Formats: sequence, structure tokens, C-alpha cells
Amino acid sequence: MNLKRFRTIWKKSQVRKDMKPKKSEVRKPRLAPLKQAGREKALARWSDGLFYIVNIVQISEAKKKCVVQFEDKSIASVQLKDVLKEKEGDDPCCHMCGVYEDSLASLVECNNCERAYHKKCHQPPIAASAVDDFVCRICVFASCAQPGGAKKTGALVEKFKEMKRTLPYDERYLVWDASHVSNVEHSYCYCGGPGHWYNKMLQCCRCRQWFHEACIHCMEEELLIGDRFYIFACSRCNEEEFLLRMDLSWLDVACVSLFHLSMTLGSRYVDLEERLLPFIKAKSHSFGLKRLLMDNCVGPGRQGLLLAIRQEMMKVLTRSSVFCCGQEVKKKNTWFGLRDRIPPTPPPHCVPLNDLVASHVYDKLYAGKTALFTPVKFNSPVPYVYKGAHKVTPPTLGARLKESKMAKLARLKSEHNYCSLSSDYDAEPPVLTPIDRLSPVPKMFEEFDRNNNSPVKCEKVSGDEDDGEEEEE
Repeated sequence: MNLKRFRTIWKKSQVRKDMKPKKSEVRKPRLAPLKQAGREKALARWSDGLFYIVNIVQISEAKKKCVVQFEDKSIASVQLKDVLKEKEGDDPCCHMCGVYEDSLASLVECNNCERAYHKKCHQPPIAASAVDDFVCRICVFASCAQPGGAKKTGALVEKFKEMKRTLPYDERYLVWDASHVSNVEHSYCYCGGPGHWYNKMLQCCRCRQWFHEACIHCMEEELLIGDRFYIFACSRCNEEEFLLRMDLSWLDVACVSLFHLSMTLGSRYVDLEERLLPFIKAKSHSFGLKRLLMDNCVGPGRQGLLLAIRQEMMKVLTRSSVFCCGQEVKKKNTWFGLRDRIPPTPPPHCVPLNDLVASHVYDKLYAGKTALFTPVKFNSPVPYVYKGAHKVTPPTLGARLKESKMAKLARLKSEHNYCSLSSDYDAEPPVLTPIDRLSPVPKMFEEFDRNNNSPVKCEKVSGDEDDGEEEEE
């Protein structure tokens, strides 16, 4: 080969090598880094629709999320839209649109949290007659929403019912999945907060939106996890909220009870004598056991009722392939559980097409036009509510699972109870040091804390009262 030609080829190869980027330089584009928030106090709305006092750890504006620390030292990720920070500065600014004004003449301040709103920005819009005693939507929902159903009496109950007729988001632009159980925006219920469809939420039979148990004021009793055997119509689709319990069979009672207990205890099997039968007896009114036991000859007293429930449960648990027994894995033959951790599916039911959903309408339902509402059936198991990154229960209860393996083994040996199924959950949770001792709570959060929206403090107050009673005795 000619020497001159070889030199030109060698130079071209060197140029090509220089043009290639080095491996260290080839990097994937990263999102905006998390910002350290300096442990700022705030309020965060959890998936149950309630506010909790948190410390902001990190903020990601690109993902629109922030990492918060609850009072029991547990850390979770929440949406930025569900975090309510303390009011900063005295400049007049609308809390919704963020537009600053020269004066407060065009803004209306909340009498509780002192946040300002434009009359048209607030949902519902602020009327001229309600300017003097105006309380914003956030304060109304934080004071009226509570576990087991919203408050039915109080100063803000009427405002709460009125605000539930409008939503803080536009439901037409929500991006739902194929089964209509979750949306991309994480906006559910009247409050617009996050949620999980199987954890104490009900679906409206008309608009198909999901609503928290804490925001529904017509609840007569606490809602069970995975229990969808209700006919529910929200106050936007109906003049008033409507809630009707469906008739359950023994198979439905067994499925609902086992799913709730397994999700609550975090275990696959539940003991029939110690857990399942007492739980079903305690929920006899909700399950309609009086109707189911009409054909059985029930003996007098408590033992006769428990014996009748046990006979029917044994028939269902041993004959249906939905359940599994502990004897299959060389455990107790009184341990039962669901073969697949899937919430039971309620049957389809008819809904009046034009008339309002009410109890007197269901008595003569087939007289008018009706529409068939079919609840979604799921085939994939759901995660436990207490474990993993997808926990959906109040963060305080997660402290029960933080016991180390060595401590658990030592405790079990000391108790001499090697066959106990759920002994971890019988013991009381350890006493935790609240964050309030480390940093004072701002004044704006005292009202929220007084409305039993802080789970740690509620448990401590009730415990202190019990100790006082014991001392008096």
C-alpha cells in the first residue's frame, strides 16, 4: 500500500474516534433533582381522605410528588396537590390560581386558615352574602370528614353538604383505566384526594366515581376493606346521598370477612374460632344474619347463635374452591383463607334511569325505565394494606410491622405461644416519640389536630384517659 494513502486513512480513523463520545459522557437525561425541604411542617391528605401533620423531606417538581414523614417516623410519597403548606408572607395572593393582588379588596379570606381566594376561583364560587362568615373548602372537609363516615351534626355540616354538590376538579378530563378504578390524576371523591378502590371506598352507580368512607355522611357503620356490597349514589347524581345494603349470602359473608381480616392482619390464614366467628357475630346486623338464620333452628343464648354461624361457615368454607384450609400446608385445620387475595364482586343491580335513587323507588323499581349497573370483577390479587410501598392505611399502624426478627422470636419464646397466627397484632403498638416534641406545631394546624385528624395523638389521648381511670380505681 502506498505510504501516503496509509497516512490519510489513519488520520481519518483518528478523527472518527475523536468524534465518538466517551462512555462517561453518555448519560441519560435525568429529571429535576429532589429539593431538600428542610423538614417543613405541613398537612398531607392520605388515601383515606383525611389530613395528617407531616414533615416535608424532599420535593420533586418534575414528578409533582414529595416525600413526607408522618408522626410515627414512617416515610411515604404523596402528590404535591395533596400537600397543604403553612401560609407564607402577608402579600395578598389567591390560594387557587396564585395571582397576587395589590390589596385584599378583590379577595375573600377564610375565617379559619386566613387563606385568600378569588370569588370565582373557589369551588363552589363564593356568594356575596357569604363573605363575612366564609370558610374555605379545605377547612370544611378537614373538620367534617372522619373515619366511619362524615359528621352529621355540627356548625359546618350544612356547608359541607352544599360543597359536596361541586367538585374541585373537572371530571370530564380525568384519564381512567379500562376498568374505571383508578385515574392518572389521582383525583377521587368530593375532596379530590387520592384513594384505592378496595380500601374503604364506594363507587357511585351513575357517575362511577369512587368516594371515601370519611366523606360520606349517610354511613351508618364502619365500612370494611373490600366490601362493595352497597348501592350508592353520590349527592351530585342524586339530590341527596343514597346508600342501601345488598342482601348477602353465606358465601358473600365468608368472602367479605376473610378478605377484611386478612388485609387487616397481614396474613393469609385466619383462625375460625378465635377471629372469624367473633367478627361475623359482631357484624351480624350489617351482614343480615337474622334473615339468613330464619330457616335454622337457633338455640337460645349466645352459644346457640355461634353454633348456628359455625355450622353454616363450615359448609361454605369446606365446599367452595374459593377458600383454602391450613391443613393443606400442614397447619391447623381451623385456619381458613382466600385462595386468591381478590375482593369479592357484588352482583349486578338495576338503577332507575330517570327517577331519583331512593328507597321508595326500589320498592317499585320495575315500573319505570331502569339501567343495569355491573360492578367490575377483578382477577389479580391486591397488595396488603399494611405492607410494601403501596400501603394504603393510616401510617401510624405501620409501626406494628417494624419489629425485628430476633425481637419477634424472643417475644414468641417468652410467651410460649408457637402456634399463634397473629400474635403480632394482639399486642399494643410501641410508644413512639411524636415529632411535636422535636418541633412545635404551627398555630394553623391546631384546628386540624383538634378534629381527630392526627392518628397518633388520638391513640395517646385515649390511652392517657384509660390510665387515669385505672389509677382512680
